[in-house]
Amino acid sequence: MTRRRTTHNVGNNGDLFARLGKLEAENLRLRKEVEFLRRNPTIAKGLTGESLIAKLVSGQPAPKGASHDLASGESGLLFEVKYSSLLNTINGRPYKRWVWTKLFGELGKKSYDRLLLVGDTDPRFAAHYADPTSPYVIFDLPYDAAIEITGGLKMGRSSCIHLTTNPTTVRSQRAVALFCDYQVSASDLHNRYASIQAAGSEI
Repeated sequence: MTRRRTTHNVGNNGDLFARLGKLEAENLRLRKEVEFLRRNPTIAKGLTGESLIAKLVSGQPAPKGASHDLASGESGLLFEVKYSSLLNTINGRPYKRWVWTKLFGELGKKSYDRLLLVGDTDPRFAAHYADPTSPYVIFDLPYDAAIEITGGLKMGRSSCIHLTTNPTTVRSQRAVALFCDYQVSASDLHNRYASIQAAGSEI
């Protein structure tokens, strides 16, 4: 009787050690991931912004190397998502801006239906944004509009958009178009693509 109990306990201990080993390995992986994101806050914030957009448009992440970031369910729409933190302008002036780069990929061959630009809200001008309570300012551009605003289909960092965070001071036609024609609130974005998703489900 004693031997049987001992054998059974040894078996349980073996399973326990195996599970403990897996948990330790998972813990190590998570610690490395957290450390990487801590040392790369821009990437961490970019993931946060993209995760938010994915929920708003009911999007699924695209496979690595795809020409877009998200695909929206049954509607089939393809989204490219770009994030920008608040960046200081040059010459020490008290202005901030957003900068989104590589809008068409390193080789200028990215293809999608909508370009979604996400920028951290500048608290000084929150009252002038589409959603004053949101931590993000969002712009939703058709692919053709993205090409027009960037001055053509370009490769790498040549395809970029610089935009002041203060919508009351914009003068250029491109900046006015971004704030007046393409800025959306989170609820606008959700309603816009949720309705498409619903329509697709009914077909």
